[in-house]
Amino acid sequence: MAPVATAAPAISASAPTRTDGRSSALQIRPMQTGIGSLHRADGSARFSCGQTSVLAAVYGPKEVKIRDEKLDRATVEVILRPLIGSAGTRERLYERVIHSTMENAIVTASFPRTAIQIVLQVMSDDGSVLPVAMNAACLALVDAGVPLKSMVAAVECAYNAEGELMLDPNAQELESAVSTHVYAFDNINPHTTLCNLSTGAFKQQEFAKAFEMSQMAAAKVHEFNRKTLGLKIAHFEAAASGAVSTAAPAGASAGGKSKA
Repeated sequence: MAPVATAAPAISASAPTRTDGRSSALQIRPMQTGIGSLHRADGSARFSCGQTSVLAAVYGPKEVKIRDEKLDRATVEVILRPLIGSAGTRERLYERVIHSTMENAIVTASFPRTAIQIVLQVMSDDGSVLPVAMNAACLALVDAGVPLKSMVAAVECAYNAEGELMLDPNAQELESAVSTHVYAFDNINPHTTLCNLSTGAFKQQEFAKAFEMSQMAAAKVHEFNRKTLGLKIAHFEAAASGAVSTAAPAGASAGGKSKA
């Protein structure tokens, strides 16, 4: 398994203004991820944001059922399992949103008449599950070697009754939110929106501000994911270097790239 990557928000001396201790309405919770922990899956990743965590597993490209077969591209399947109980209306909605987002990001034309299955298990839920699930799915696809047109970074924000915009709302903040907004952006064109799910009552200028703030937050997620994948590559390089060194004959020098 690759090393676990973590990223904490900037430390502020200001008094906490959020229910979970954050000092700013525009501060996201600490992110953490681990890649490749499920050995039976073709790719896997766990993405956490604060106390919300989702484990993603990717299977495929694999054989597809005849009724789901597409002659010119792969069939993308998404299954979201809640923390407790059976999937309900919310999970079905999230599955459709994740399916649409990931299908647009995957180079499906490379694998016609196959299936790529993404299974997502909510491990803990303290709000903003949908963007955390999308971020986990993207990293799991990369771990599985599935070619992507771009990386995906998803964030959520919400307006409270006072009209204040809160990035990465937790469960308590979502309960009292007047409107919520989920966005997913690619890493090639920051102005390209791969996904938008907005609910509740909001004004046009509020939507514009939510988009702008989410765009800035997504850039931080992209940066975090780059560092995560960089750690994974370094981990594999170190492992490969060690394997070469071990296999080298006595007295031979193995020209690996071992780094401490």
